[in-house]
Amino acid sequence: MPKTFPSFYPALVAFFAWTFAVYDFVLFGLLLPVLAKEFGWSPAQSVSIALWVAVASFLCSLLVGPIADGLGRRNALVITVGGAALSSGLTALAVGPLSLIFARALSGLGYSEQAINTVYLSELEPAGRRGRIYGFVQGGWPIGQLLATGATGLLLPLVGWRGVFFVAGLPALAVFLARLRLPESPHFRKLQRFRRLRRHRTPGVAARYAQRNGIDAEKSGQMFLMQLLGRDLRSHFLFLVSAFFFNWFAGQIFTILATTIFTQAKGLSYNEALYVFGAGSAAAYVGYVFHGYLGDLLGRRETVAVAWIASSLAYAALLLLARGFWSVALCYALADFWRAGAYSALFTYIAESFPTRVRGSAAALINAIGPLGAIVSSSLLSSFLGHGMNGVWATFWIGALPALLSGLLLLGCRRIRPGLTLEAISR
Repeated sequence: MPKTFPSFYPALVAFFAWTFAVYDFVLFGLLLPVLAKEFGWSPAQSVSIALWVAVASFLCSLLVGPIADGLGRRNALVITVGGAALSSGLTALAVGPLSLIFARALSGLGYSEQAINTVYLSELEPAGRRGRIYGFVQGGWPIGQLLATGATGLLLPLVGWRGVFFVAGLPALAVFLARLRLPESPHFRKLQRFRRLRRHRTPGVAARYAQRNGIDAEKSGQMFLMQLLGRDLRSHFLFLVSAFFFNWFAGQIFTILATTIFTQAKGLSYNEALYVFGAGSAAAYVGYVFHGYLGDLLGRRETVAVAWIASSLAYAALLLLARGFWSVALCYALADFWRAGAYSALFTYIAESFPTRVRGSAAALINAIGPLGAIVSSSLLSSFLGHGMNGVWATFWIGALPALLSGLLLLGCRRIRPGLTLEAISR
């Protein structure tokens, strides 16, 4: 770290970058009805455009991992926050569906913030601090949600939806400039040095350097997907992908559709539903800090698995047992504390469980799979309801049960003892 910066500078920049990436990400969902009204889209057209935006942003997010492993963590961080700023600015200039889909595709770069942030910070921070530091950074999710909601309410009547998106790009641009001053990760610098030695046709020197610095010289030259599906990483990678995919079922059903569930299935008023949702967001923030710290002490895999299994029980209690505002609010707050709050330990675990040579690609690809779970879960829920299933039971099968499954799948991943250096975990 340069002497001109305090040690917390990278984490602070990461926190603001993630906050404003979430701000931009959530803003589109909040303002989609306003855009539909201005452009004259039917509800079916709006759903179709939102689906194409999800597909385009997913494809864009796939670029981030190879950039992080090929060009460096710092460059990937600059590109992700730059993409979020550009996405907001171009959305403000959209003139129809195609230009809007192109602009929102770049939001996939901003969504990848959480993957690259944890890769970068895991390579800067010692083992005993990784979780609690990333817990602070991950707290940008509920804060970004609140900022997006507040900004929409305050600015929309004054500057219109274009102005709201334009204003959203300004703080991201400020973070982009702050990121230009970040140092490169020391672990990536070692990998970069090894690649230069190998490129300059000094295989003996390169092999000795790789041995000293915990780099697998043979596998480092393979394509990232071949490395992830190699014998040493395949099982761990596939269990992680599956666990994250199914946990997003619960995230989609109990976050994006939360107010619908509270009003239609639990009989709350819309204002009561908003209070319950706010309580869940506050509990999730506390959960980020708590689970990050607990993972440092007890092990991250176990922390996340137990938390996700506990969240499934809280969701089941919410759907099947809770009656009235206070019991619904308590169950939902506990569920968000365990499910969403465990993400701080989860992403730290993802980053440290893969070797430096493929850490960025693994984290970004796993992170990109999540929104696919959201698309599948929404489609299944619509299908179940369309075939006449009761809303509570449809939500149980598509939301609560996948949360339980995600926790069980995580137990199929490798265990990492607390306190290990990155080189001691994987080469």
